[in-house]
Amino acid sequence: MTALEMLVKQTEYEVKTLDMILRLKRERKSLEDIAKEVGVSTTEVRIARPKGLERAKERLERYKRGLN
Repeated sequence: MTALEMLVKQTEYEVKTLDMILRLKRERKSLEDIAKEVGVSTTEVRIARPKGLERAKERLERYKRGLN
């Protein structure tokens, strides 16, 4: 696996995690419940923002273009 492929995998995980956190936040779940369900710290839940998800998706697209 190349370094670029590893970056793609890591960024895919980041996008999936942020998406799940933000979805649960919209459902008004508590920070502790979200952290437990997603498997991250409450700090990561607290700092998750839609803008962060947007940036992660943009990075993922750039990395995927680099693979082709």
